[in-house]
Amino acid sequence: MVTRAWRGMMLIDGAVGCPKLPAMPASRLALRQIATLALVATACGRDVPAVARESTAVRQVVDPEPAATVPAPSGWLPAFGPVLLVMGDTAAEAIVVPGDSTGDAGAWAPEALAGRTVHLLDRGGEVAAVTARPEQPPEPRVDCLGRPVLHLDLPQPAGGRAWTAGFFGGALSAIAFDSLSGLAPRDSAALAASIARLASSLPVRDQSFAGLPFTVVDAQRFTAGDARVLVAYVVRRVNREADPLQERTLLIAEADPAGQWNVAWHERSTGSEDEIEGNELLGGFLLQGHPWLLVARDASAGVSWSLLERSAPAQWRVRWTGGGGVC
Repeated sequence: MVTRAWRGMMLIDGAVGCPKLPAMPASRLALRQIATLALVATACGRDVPAVARESTAVRQVVDPEPAATVPAPSGWLPAFGPVLLVMGDTAAEAIVVPGDSTGDAGAWAPEALAGRTVHLLDRGGEVAAVTARPEQPPEPRVDCLGRPVLHLDLPQPAGGRAWTAGFFGGALSAIAFDSLSGLAPRDSAALAASIARLASSLPVRDQSFAGLPFTVVDAQRFTAGDARVLVAYVVRRVNREADPLQERTLLIAEADPAGQWNVAWHERSTGSEDEIEGNELLGGFLLQGHPWLLVARDASAGVSWSLLERSAPAQWRVRWTGGGGVC
């Protein structure tokens, strides 16, 4: 279901240096329907201006409804609905990932979900609200790990767009992210340099990577209330012919009143290029005013998904992780 495709990226020499295009890396993580960021920089050798305040809006999926907030032991909230859906072989097929695998398995069986409304999203925001087909196959399909495949009333990708995640909870407001590819080249270069500075300020886990340049693989921004949030994914490499190493960092930064970005949360991993975990932002939503982000994780143990919650200004945490397993 998940493959990696890094199509565009920017290499920053050191923390604040001049951008240049790197060689395409081999990679394993990306959803086939998401085009990866292409950063274009033309501001070499010149001072770059501060990035203009983005105009991202949060679009409402459905009218809000009262949301239960008591989490399951796994950290999953009832307000999300019983399961997470991720796209299967087609847009009309959804793999069912239980929110709380310790609960009643009947709650996520296709017959229990049939006829219910599911809200589909991607990084652009809301894709569609569709119905799980009232008549599911008598013998439900399963994926290679035995998870049910739910059939949706969606013969073609909604609005010409594929989707990355689906929720049955009706109180979620999808977040529409701003990609750097939509910025002017000078603004893209300025923000990429800021991301490199943020990444270089984090503790170094392996001195093999000290002083090496960062590759900005992906960067997305959004505004929710008075919060301006940046989500970035950066990579550094030690090019060894026999065993190339990588350092991968997923970071969340928030802008202070002066417009300066500060790291609010990060996760950094190092290891062999073939074994290290890779991450990708799939989308996000608001629940009762709090932003949540959905991240896909690809590791040697298989693909899993995590929900990160912003519980207070500059306070983020991983609230739930589900899935996993190797076929």
